[in-house]
Amino acid sequence: FKAMLKRFLKKAQENGELKNQTNIDAVIEIIFSAILGISITYSLDNSDKNLDCSIGSLINYVNSIRN
Repeated sequence: FKAMLKRFLKKAQENGELKNQTNIDAVIEIIFSAILGISITYSLDNSDKNLDCSIGSLINYVNSIRN
């Protein structure tokens, strides 16, 4: 999964879709950790509201590194 993310993010950076100063390896760890944490939290509380909030926060982060 991380290798796929790396290929995707590098291509996006090469195409000018991500800010040049974006640290791809850090972004991969943030996304991977967020997805893992969101999955664990949802399995514990089964709250669609919390799931939507967490996913929304991750989407906002990804949008913040876009050009």
